[in-house]
Amino acid sequence: MTGAKSSVSGRQELRLEGLCFKFEADTLRSWRDAEIDCQSDHGHLVKLDSSAKNELIVKFAQELRLEVGKLVGFNIGAKDGDENGHWTWYDNTPVSSPKWGPNEPSGDGYCAQILSAHSYRWNDVNCSDSWGYICEIPM
Repeated sequence: MTGAKSSVSGRQELRLEGLCFKFEADTLRSWRDAEIDCQSDHGHLVKLDSSAKNELIVKFAQELRLEVGKLVGFNIGAKDGDENGHWTWYDNTPVSSPKWGPNEPSGDGYCAQILSAHSYRWNDVNCSDSWGYICEIPM
């Protein structure tokens, strides 16, 4: 999987197979507000539902970190909305192959992110904490 990259209005985008992945590293939002922002673009927080998509997103996030020169975390579309250990995507489908970092989920939050300090493995965070985010938008 490879895609076209672009920079638009201070955000980074990756376009691939009918999808646009919008990376917001400088605009920090809670999980809910990030999802609302993605919906305003007719998308959702990214659904990393395949190893290939996860690898592509991680690779692009790593390249973006080199450009911004700081630790970066991005909200993704997974959450434990019932706070019962059952992680789902924004559309309530179960998360089937999570790529959690070591000792994650640790129970300190009910929303998921990928975090540069964890080699872009998944991390659970407090849903009200503000982070960068990745939208997945059909083209």
